[in-house]
Amino acid sequence: MAESLLWFDYETFGLDTARDRPAQFAGLRTDNELNLIGKPFTLFCQPPIDYIPNPESCLLTGISPVEAQARGVSEHEFIGQILSEFAIPGTCGVGYNSIRFDDEVTRNTLYRNLYDPFAREWQSGNSRWDLLGVMRMARALRPEGIVWPKDQKGRPTLKLDHLTVANDIAHQDAHDAMGDVRATLELARLVKREQPKLFRYLWELRAKRAVLALVNPGSMSPFLVASTRMSSETQNLGVAVVVGRQPENPNALITYDLSLPPSAWMENEAAEGEIRSPFSLLHINRSPALAPITVLRSQDEARLGLDLSEQLKHLDELMQLPYRKAPGYEALNQPYASEERPDVDLGLYAGFASDRDRQRLEAFRTSGSPLFLKMPDQFDDPRYRELCRRFKARNFPNQLSTEEAQQWRHFCEAKWFQKANGASMNLHEFMEKVEELRVSSGSDEKKLAVLDETERYVRELTGVHGLA
Repeated sequence: MAESLLWFDYETFGLDTARDRPAQFAGLRTDNELNLIGKPFTLFCQPPIDYIPNPESCLLTGISPVEAQARGVSEHEFIGQILSEFAIPGTCGVGYNSIRFDDEVTRNTLYRNLYDPFAREWQSGNSRWDLLGVMRMARALRPEGIVWPKDQKGRPTLKLDHLTVANDIAHQDAHDAMGDVRATLELARLVKREQPKLFRYLWELRAKRAVLALVNPGSMSPFLVASTRMSSETQNLGVAVVVGRQPENPNALITYDLSLPPSAWMENEAAEGEIRSPFSLLHINRSPALAPITVLRSQDEARLGLDLSEQLKHLDELMQLPYRKAPGYEALNQPYASEERPDVDLGLYAGFASDRDRQRLEAFRTSGSPLFLKMPDQFDDPRYRELCRRFKARNFPNQLSTEEAQQWRHFCEAKWFQKANGASMNLHEFMEKVEELRVSSGSDEKKLAVLDETERYVRELTGVHGLA
């Protein structure tokens, strides 16, 4: 099976990955040597009629709902085309901060459109990766050959557009999906060229077995972690050890940050809230940026202000204490609880679909099926009955009966005006935000044009034309 990397990015109509909707997707595929294979592609997604976009995101991306409506396809067709790319055997989906944001957009969009939200991440030798963790580890551990920028306040920054400018990487179209994808790929090529061993090592950690081999649960073996959970004073690099596993969640390990002395926590010497908790979760299925402590050089310790010997003393101390009784440990040592969300559109993590429900959903959403858009007599999970109703109304409104169309109209009005049914923004909040953005945009004609288009779209959508 040939491995390939699908570099991708979303632009969205808001920042809430569950409530907001995608506007644009861009992807390009490379081989393991980062050589381009296949043709880059861009897709636009039509916003569904029950959704009011956030005008601030429209300004950021420059994509109005009018443009997306004209150039795009329905959300069902949009995510179906994307899934066909992700599902190619041997594909690793990779972006910049993609595991925390873009992958969540993919999962939620698949879920709303009755697809399996997770299968494309692991079936057929597939995987996912995130260049942000690679950059964080490279900055802390192997900074040579790369220019590391600071923001306007003089603080280190790993923002994509800051890194590209500092390293003379073309990135004229920041916040355009394809512009961000190309910039991410060029940044990866830079790291691969300047720090090939680190790049290759972190590439292998996208596999759970490689992560487990490094952290070795049960051995109390320390390892390096590059994460925002670690102190910014050491450029987010720290030393941790696995101290447990979250019950009923094999992908979540409980770790201890060895920069913090265990005695302070066990003896309650630290006042609550004064010091961050040393306990956190390490998810082995999220391509964490880890490394063995043996790669930490003396010059790295001096540059980062990280005293490895002191942290190893903390490990010796930890092993002599009943750390499993610490409040921080007990808080994480709980079975994973499925999220109870107030609306089914937000129910991605409320439980996995049964095999029977997967078959029912596939038959309902597949146009060539004899059961296409025909509601099953029953579902094992009641979420899916309502999801099917919404799927039909959003993507196939011409197939609604008179009664279904009336019910759908009432549903949309509750979202537009009352912020019900999982809405991200109602009409009143939208109009307030538009006026605020008009003031901050000044005389910028391009921004004002996007605002005009977005406001006109929402007025026509909701049937409100007389607002001042």
